Amino acid sequence: MRIKVSEMPQEGLDVREEMSLEWDDLQARASFEARAEKVGQEVLLKGVLEASVELACSRCLGRFRQDLRVPVDVFYHPAETLKEETRELGTEEMSTGFYQEDEIDTAVLAREQLMLNLPMKPLCRADCKGICPRCGANLNIQSCQCPVKGGSALQGALEKFLKERKQNG
Repeated sequence: MRIKVSEMPQEGLDVREEMSLEWDDLQARASFEARAEKVGQEVLLKGVLEASVELACSRCLGRFRQDLRVPVDVFYHPAETLKEETRELGTEEMSTGFYQEDEIDTAVLAREQLMLNLPMKPLCRADCKGICPRCGANLNIQSCQCPVKGGSALQGALEKFLKERKQNG
């Protein structure tokens, strides 16, 4: 949905939209409900975005769906007011957006909000066992017959350090 800022009623506008979003290898079904209020040339969009996103588990690489509920609170300014400068963004600027050509595209907003709220390491379930590093078997589905080698070199060094520390007091 595209909101024409110049055509918005002064009393505000209720926005409701169902959408399908796709980017890179992600797909989502989303529902967006918000209230848009115009203050001069600025627009305050406040509401909630609910989405069901298909993700890949970071341990077993299996595909799964995760439901997200994201509060949306963005203050839009005309892009003409944007100044080119390089600096760190402040907390209040993280909820600032800019619109061009008198339009705000809610699909772009929804995509941005979803991307910002996706888990960094998505898991299909909390106790996901992952995949075998030798044969690639999904350990949630099957057990593999790969020989269990002692720990990694790092684990061995840590065990040695802890043993020495215990002996030395």
